[in-house]
Amino acid sequence: MILKHHRLGTTDQITPLQQQLTKKETQYPILLQKVLYSATHTCDWIPLDLLPQLTEELKHLDPPATPEGEALRHLKIQLAELIIAAQMAKKPICF
Repeated sequence: MILKHHRLGTTDQITPLQQQLTKKETQYPILLQKVLYSATHTCDWIPLDLLPQLTEELKHLDPPATPEGEALRHLKIQLAELIIAAQMAKKPICF
């Protein structure tokens, strides 16, 4: 039942990403409110109708050349893969 799987990370890995994006939180509402708001997801999901907005957020995400930036770049790639898989299967992204 799983088409594509990615692990987002631990609380220690997610917190610095949240801090980076919070600096421009109005640009990343889906990332901050649906993806990185918690390091412990249980039965959370992003519906298909939010995927275009999430895609736009990822397009504007330009991580700095720092360790946190590299982690954001990795997250960007993972989420792009999940978006493609969700759109192909016509199913939401689940956490």
